[in-house]
Amino acid sequence: MISTLIKRLSLLAALNISMSMCLQAQPITKQANEVFAKWLEWQQIMPDKDLTTMTAHLDASHIKQQYVSAISTLKPLEQLLDKLTASHINPDGFILRNPVADPIKQNFSAVYELMQNDMATFIAVLRELPLCSTADAIEESTSTDSTKIIDRYNALFRLLFAHPNQAEAHKYLFTVANHFFEYCFETKTFPTFERIMLNVKDQPLGRMLYAVAWYNLAGNGWKHWHENSLKTLKEKADAGNTIKYIAGGSDILQMLRAGVYNIKNIDPQLPSQPVYYANGWEFLVRSASADGGIGDKIVIPLPERTLTMERTEFTLTGETFKARLNNDSVIEIPRSITTWTITDENSIALGTYQLDRRFCNQQDFNATANETLLMSFNELYFISLPQFLNGWMIEPNQFPEDLSIVVKQLRKPVSRDTVFNMRIASLLNATDFKFIALGTCIN
Repeated sequence: MISTLIKRLSLLAALNISMSMCLQAQPITKQANEVFAKWLEWQQIMPDKDLTTMTAHLDASHIKQQYVSAISTLKPLEQLLDKLTASHINPDGFILRNPVADPIKQNFSAVYELMQNDMATFIAVLRELPLCSTADAIEESTSTDSTKIIDRYNALFRLLFAHPNQAEAHKYLFTVANHFFEYCFETKTFPTFERIMLNVKDQPLGRMLYAVAWYNLAGNGWKHWHENSLKTLKEKADAGNTIKYIAGGSDILQMLRAGVYNIKNIDPQLPSQPVYYANGWEFLVRSASADGGIGDKIVIPLPERTLTMERTEFTLTGETFKARLNNDSVIEIPRSITTWTITDENSIALGTYQLDRRFCNQQDFNATANETLLMSFNELYFISLPQFLNGWMIEPNQFPEDLSIVVKQLRKPVSRDTVFNMRIASLLNATDFKFIALGTCIN
């Protein structure tokens, strides 16, 4: 009788274990507003603005507001502001009333026109004005407080683009940052920018370009997408390309919304960087089930359709990689490959999202004929750096000559030469220019 009881208890325990495993293995369904809450709340898609259209929105009260709020920050630029505003802002005070005085409108309009169509002349004009005094240029070159300099030049451009609608002002500044990036690193103008970095008298111009580009594309703009980059990705996807998103975190929502459904994402998914990932980044990698969560779903309602992502594969490759976290500790992470199949409301398969959990390597930049490379601005900077400046051990001179990378925040894809010019600039920054790194974040 005792043995029978033991057998029954053992059978009951086995059944309980089996039931528990079944419960654990039940697929999980989550909504987009749970997994991608951060992107839904934060992310914006920025258009490529025609900078000349800012003239129609000039408002003296908003120019005054921007000036008064940053009056001490802007003091080293008061001679420049005196000339730009025809002395309506001068060392002794300001007179800013609506309607905007014609000289201000004319001068600001000329600035917009040059930034839109002739950046080389815009820089030449600032060199002649000049941007700041020789004493201030020397003070900048010896300053250890880059934050003060960053604030100075961004305050200047907030004043120049003092749009009554702050969201619109942000769009204009995002476009300005794109023009500045192109001037600094594209083949035609890079030699001039090199000379700016090396000449103490001209270095304030370089710091202006870097400060505005950094803040709008990396410091504050790291989370946003350029409208043109999504259009390019959609065109490539429609032509049959898979989008290879290198070091892409878990930032896929805007691509799915844009109709891009075949994505290969290579990213280590470091636990120390959740601020840069989707809220449900861990769930995107795997769930707690022994099989990694096969059958798990994410439902993404869109105005024109409802998408469903279903985890159809999860593989632990048996490899591991080591990562140094921002607290300087080193952890070992197992490499995994997760595949989500994307379907519409009629269960018709549209494509797949594959997350390969690892660091990128040199070979990842050898795109095949049916792949389009994608990166974010911060990560573009880190592949341009040499290893001794904390780069990612990627060599731009080994890229294919026809390399083209779509960059999340940029209106145009970048070439191998552009990335290589960024590397040269990083070396000059370390030796002569000694200003901010373009790929750091503040939020």
